[in-house]
Amino acid sequence: MSGRLDGNLRHSFEAGICSDDSDSIENALNGVKIEVTHKKEKMQYRVSGLTSLPSSQITFPIGNTRRTIKLVKYYKETYGIDIKYTHLPCVQVGSTERTTYFPMEVCHIVKGQRYSKSLNASQVTELRLDTCKHPQMRQDDIIADF
Repeated sequence: MSGRLDGNLRHSFEAGICSDDSDSIENALNGVKIEVTHKKEKMQYRVSGLTSLPSSQITFPIGNTRRTIKLVKYYKETYGIDIKYTHLPCVQVGSTERTTYFPMEVCHIVKGQRYSKSLNASQVTELRLDTCKHPQMRQDDIIADF
């Protein structure tokens, strides 16, 4: 997901993201289904938001103990994954009482979802260029499918 965002916003995320970009990304992702790639079984979740802190600063309690662990360390120890984009926020899923955090780089957006939010001008232009075809080309594509 982090690579996709990097390409879509034409912005390098090496220095992190500003609050305006974070708000835009959160609005775009809120309610979208994602699939996590770090587990053997394919698990899908619905995004409820983004963290206000970068993944390098996120900690959470271990089980029912009072001990906490940093998210980056947890992914290294549990899954053997070095989080590359530690300066980016994490994706939040679940309820406010039981929130789960995933680094963006272990998330993929599930295909085939409807996007009911309005598109900006460049997205509309890109969509039109991708879908507009000359009638003869469209007919050729239809015939080729048979």
